[in-house]
This record gives sequence, C-alpha cells and structure tokens, in this order.
Amino acid sequence: MKSLVILFMLFISMTVSGQAQDQDTVLIYVRKTSSEYIRAFLYSTGALNSYSIFTITDQPAEPTICGALSPNGLFDAFTQIASPTALSFAYTPTDETFATTAWNSDWDPCKLSWLDNETLIVRQIDTSNVVAMFKIENNVLREVPVSLPPTPSIPDLPFAYDTATQYIIPSNNFIKFFYESCPNEPVIPPDGVCISSTRGEVIYDLSLERNVGVITDSVPWILSGQDIDGPTHIYSIGYYSWSPDDRYFWYSTINDQGFDDFRLYDTVLERQLDTGGYNWDLDLFRKPVWSLDSRFVAFWTVGSTDSESADESIRSINVYDTVTQQVIPIDLGFQIADNKNPIIWSPNTAEFVTWDIDGNLYRVDVESVSYELIDTQVTSVIAWSYVAPIPDVELTPPVSCTITVLAADPVGLVNAIYAGNGNGASPDTICLEDSTYTLTAVGNTADGANGLPSITSDITIVGNGAVINRGAAAPAFRLLHIAANGSLTLENVTVSGGNASGAAPADDGGAIYNRGALLPTQVAATAEPVLMTDTATTPPLVLPTDTVTNPPPAVFMVKETTI
Repeated sequence: MKSLVILFMLFISMTVSGQAQDQDTVLIYVRKTSSEYIRAFLYSTGALNSYSIFTITDQPAEPTICGALSPNGLFDAFTQIASPTALSFAYTPTDETFATTAWNSDWDPCKLSWLDNETLIVRQIDTSNVVAMFKIENNVLREVPVSLPPTPSIPDLPFAYDTATQYIIPSNNFIKFFYESCPNEPVIPPDGVCISSTRGEVIYDLSLERNVGVITDSVPWILSGQDIDGPTHIYSIGYYSWSPDDRYFWYSTINDQGFDDFRLYDTVLERQLDTGGYNWDLDLFRKPVWSLDSRFVAFWTVGSTDSESADESIRSINVYDTVTQQVIPIDLGFQIADNKNPIIWSPNTAEFVTWDIDGNLYRVDVESVSYELIDTQVTSVIAWSYVAPIPDVELTPPVSCTITVLAADPVGLVNAIYAGNGNGASPDTICLEDSTYTLTAVGNTADGANGLPSITSDITIVGNGAVINRGAAAPAFRLLHIAANGSLTLENVTVSGGNASGAAPADDGGAIYNRGALLPTQVAATAEPVLMTDTATTPPLVLPTDTVTNPPPAVFMVKETTI
C-alpha cells in the first residue's frame, strides 16, 4: 500500500515593526489639560510619549467613537458609533493602527470588550450575545470562532453552611475556598441557624481534599460587604482578598481597641502570619492590592497614621511584606476620589503608582520606602505593563459563505458539495453550524467507499466547530475523497469515525483520501498518525506517494481541524 502519514499545520508569516526590550515596561495613564485629554506613556527608560485622545470644547459634541483597551493597555479596538464600516486595532504606545476588518451590521459598536490581553469579544445589538471574537496570538491577529471559557462554579464543599453562600469566597483559580462550615449538623434547621458548637470558617483545598485553614476571628458582615449595625454604614465591597498565587487570604477583624484590623492566612504553611496591632482603621471601601509576585500587599487606612484622631477625608497607604512579615508605612497621606482604588503595581519591580483627588501622580518605591511626584492633572491610570511588539498584519477577512448548511443536516452537506462541484472553476465556501453531521450511507466509490461526494472543484468547508462522522451502524466507508482536479480547505471541523476497508486503494485513508498534492509550506510530515480518529488500521489521511514528486493541481489544506 502506498501511503504517507501527515500532520497538517498552518504557517502564517508576518513582520514586526519596532523592537522592544524584554524588560522594558510602560506606565499608561490619562491626564487632562485645559483643552484636551492626553494618553501618556512613561517607559522604564525614562522616555515619555503622549497622544491626544480628544479635544475639550465648551460644549463638547456627542462621542463619535466607541472602543475598548486591553487590560494591559497596549491594544485598542475601536469603531465609529454612527454607521460604522470597519473595526480597527491600534497599538496604543505609538498610536498605530495595525489591522482593520469589515464591520458587521449585527455588531454593537459600544459593546466591545477584551476577555484577556489578547482576545476581543464583540456583542450583538439588542441581545448582547457574543457574536464575534478576535485573537492576537503569536503576533498574528485573526478572527476565531466564538468559544468562551466556562463560568467557574462553586463545587459541593464539605459541611458548607447552606444559608451562608454569600460568604463562600473562591480563590482566583477556584481551587481554594473560604466558607462557613457546620460539620456536625446533619440537617440545616428551617430558621437557618447552625446550632453546632464546631461552627466556624475554614479554607478548603480541592486539590488536597481537606481543610488547610481554620479562621476564628473574621467579621462576617465585613466579608460580605454589609454592616449589621444598621443602614448608615453599609460597606460597598466585601473586604477580603486572595493573593495572585492563591497562597494568602486577607480578611478583616476587629481588635480590642475597636479598630478594624487585618489578618493574613498562609494556606501553604497553614498558619496566620504575624500582622501586629494598630491604632487606626482600615479603609473598608477599598480592597488591598497585591503585587504581581504576591510578596507585597498595599492597603488603605483612614486618617494619618501619626494622628490620634482619624481625619475621615485623609487616606494613608501601608504595605505588608509577606517575607519579612512586617508592615511598611508609606509617609503619604492625601485625599482620594470616592469609590476608587488607585494603586497599580509595577510588573517587575517593588513599586506602585497612585494618585490623589487633585490629579497628582506618585511613584512609590517599597524597598527604599520613598515616593516621587511624576505628573499632575492625572485622571486615571490604565495599566503598568511590559511593552509588546507591534503586530503589522492584515486581519483575516470574515468568511463569505457561498452555501450555508443547517445544523445536523448531512443531506444538506451532500447537496452543498454537489452544488460546489457543479459550479465550475469558481471557488465555493460551505459553512456548517456547530453541530454533528452523521453520515449513514455510501455516497460514491471513487478509490473505495466514501460517505461524501468526491471533491472535484475548489471547495472550502468552514466547520465553526462542527463534527463530520460516520454513523455507528453505517457500512464501512471513508468520509472524504479529493479527486485529482479537486481543491479542499477544511477549517475548524472535526472529521472522525471513518472506516476504509477492502482491497487497495479502498483501504487507504480512513478519514480522507487525497488524490492531489500538499504544498510544502502547508504540511509537515511525521512518522506517527497522532491525529488518527478513524476506526481502520490504516492512517486516516492518505496521499499517494507517486504524486508527491509529480504533483497534480489538487490542493488540500487544514486549519484548526482535527482528523
């Protein structure tokens, strides 16, 4: 039997303009002058660049552009609000637009948002459903099928107190959980009271399947963001925080002097850290902010630390070091805007920035316990991030479907291929829905039994996550056959369950038999059928070896496809 087992890859080339040092960072913030808002970029080298966002007038017109910044502030996606024609992507430190794509009339121009630093989602008008997704991956920007991560859910926790679900606080990766436990109560009474003498708060580790901490001094109403003393002191947030690495859990308690105090529990050492005692109140309206390496945590206190009476209009910053287990007081007290938490940590140094109600931007060095004023008239800080290279590519254009096949309609798929074959030399794109197309009968016998019509023209099948398979009770047949004059591109589709049998070449290519050739830039050969999903003993993908050195015009390409 003549065969070559292959693993398909998609190779995308691009150019990158601008070279960024690995350790070069940029602080991105906005300041307001008398006539305009300016986005400023302060680099670790000391260079400062700024670009006008929009001009301020006495009676400013309605906004004309909607957009969204990536969390690290380096990428901006934007479009016109009225009659948009294109979605544009810009690299913010240089204000360069590096890609555009045609606008879809179903998209909402003001509901663009970044799922992470590389993934933009677009929502539909009226429904707000996510209908498009764009991803920057390996410095290539392209449209990808919508595939949202699952919403994390709280698992069944041992002895969890059912009526206190608002107190279940998951860690960042949903592996550790702080919650109220009632271990010796078989049934929660109708009044919702846990009468067990062993009731208390615990930290449970799913990976270890046991408690890694017991908390005895937390304040439940502060954790949940409510004050049980009455409506005059309702907290706007639940005052707690997990460190980025999920090791430390921060929460509030009350000391013997009646002041709000903080505690840190180390879930690795399974003990409280030494946090000492204080004579001032925590600012419970602003959560503590961790450094990215989880060593330092900055938190706000009410009033000046050296004053016997707290001034409610003043906020001071302190930093706790989890290594030395000491509080580092920062001699910086000022007024800050309500309901804001202006602390942004550096990605690679023990520094953070913060700004006051007057727009003074300060850079604080924790190691030297010092700070400096670096700018004024600042309205917000967007991010402090590593500098990224600038993608310089054209966005993959949206798919234009020649034929759309309804979900789970194998007859419709067969008819679509017949229609494409009959269209002469014109290329055809067949779009499937995210469903399973199960074939139950032999469609033709070119080089053996095949489930679908042989590809005899230029056809692209865009699966959108679809599966094309052979029914469990169906006779033996491979799924796809490409004739010598055919050209096939498969994109985002799984082809599985084929069964090629009989005398050669009928037993070749359980999933796909290709009479054509493969372009060297689109294929890499491998000795193992690592993607085989057919039920035959032969490889799922077969290309006759005599056509490799003397290739006919047929072409076969695979993009994001499982075979």
